[in-house]
Amino acid sequence: MYVTVTELFADLDQSEAARLTDDENRGESAIDWSDDADPATSRVIGAIAEACDEIDASLRGRYDVPLVPPPLLVKRIAKALTVRRLHARRPTDGLPSSVIDEGRAALDLLRAIGRGDALLEGASVADVRPIEIAANRASDERAFSDDTLERY
Repeated sequence: MYVTVTELFADLDQSEAARLTDDENRGESAIDWSDDADPATSRVIGAIAEACDEIDASLRGRYDVPLVPPPLLVKRIAKALTVRRLHARRPTDGLPSSVIDEGRAALDLLRAIGRGDALLEGASVADVRPIEIAANRASDERAFSDDTLERY
């Protein structure tokens, strides 16, 4: 994964994370963020994993994924996508505009990297060959005559 729970808490307050993931209503003080088996922690880890999968899917073919070690830019994208996913768990609360804006910016940047419009410094570029199209006919050979085509 490109970001840990501890790293995520640099951008997301633990009380906010508790509000978004404490489905059992145990209270923030009962959540053990260092225990992967804790249900709330497990939900955060799941959101991180989904964000990382989305990053890998977008960059596969251009970069060798997973990116080890992950560039800081990828960590930033992973955090933004994870926070967006966690907020999306509580749609009745509405997504804060900052989460929407940061998530949109992260996705735009991810797409730009995937297209090659932006580069990841230090990341290993995948060995991808350009797509070749093979045909068994010359451009002046036609499978159907004009008469045949006019009947359809």
